[in-house]
Amino acid sequence: MVKTTDRLQEIKNSILETQERLQGFEEKYKISTEEFLNHFETEQLEHQLNMDFDEWMGEAWMLDKLQNKYQELQEIELCYLKIILSKFSKLLTLTS
Repeated sequence: MVKTTDRLQEIKNSILETQERLQGFEEKYKISTEEFLNHFETEQLEHQLNMDFDEWMGEAWMLDKLQNKYQELQEIELCYLKIILSKFSKLLTLTS
């Protein structure tokens, strides 16, 4: 359980760092990441050899993956706690 909690904290820190990098792009180009991705996917933005756009897309992808991983680990931790509580409850019943 400690490892899961540590991993959750690592992922949460990574999410915050990624969000900060995305905010930098949003401030620089005066457009939200969601709008950027929508415009890019519908080819309303011309894809030049622009490293910022490539990084921005990569950061957005990374944020999505990190958030999904965080959610999965939270669910695993919750299941683990439910199992522990169930076993503890059974133990209490046996000792009563």
